Amino acid sequence: MQAFFASRSFQTALSTHTYSNLWLYPYGYDAFLPANDGDYQEVTALAIAVNGYLAGPSATTLYLANGVTTDHEHETHGTMSWTPEIGGDADGFWPPSSRIVPLAEENHLGFQTTALAAGPYVHADPVFDELGDGDGYWEAGETLAWPRLWNTGRAGPPP
Repeated sequence: MQAFFASRSFQTALSTHTYSNLWLYPYGYDAFLPANDGDYQEVTALAIAVNGYLAGPSATTLYLANGVTTDHEHETHGTMSWTPEIGGDADGFWPPSSRIVPLAEENHLGFQTTALAAGPYVHADPVFDELGDGDGYWEAGETLAWPRLWNTGRAGPPP
């Protein structure tokens, strides 16, 4: 796996596990944050928007763990890397086959988000500002402020 990973330039990666309904990122071996923790928090918040998983660094969100994939990929290759711990207590380490599709569906957005974040991932803030009477509703004759656009991705726009 190390040779495979070293032969490519992955910008984001997932090491998917079961279980605990967690979305973990570096570091696992010690209780400190990566220098780009703000980037991790931004992508992670988008990734867990649907499933509501608890998220954060492995060491402080779950437990101290040496040799975790996310730490290696982050430190050695500069890859933003996460470990989703999929499924709850009832699912255990080997969820029943009836839970496979529901678990995949609840994590689809998270997987998509981390894949899109590998490139230029420009998206809009879902909140519109109502510029009328300030009551938060868009009524006849009022205008809306355009949503804020930003790039959560690891790359700029294509050349």
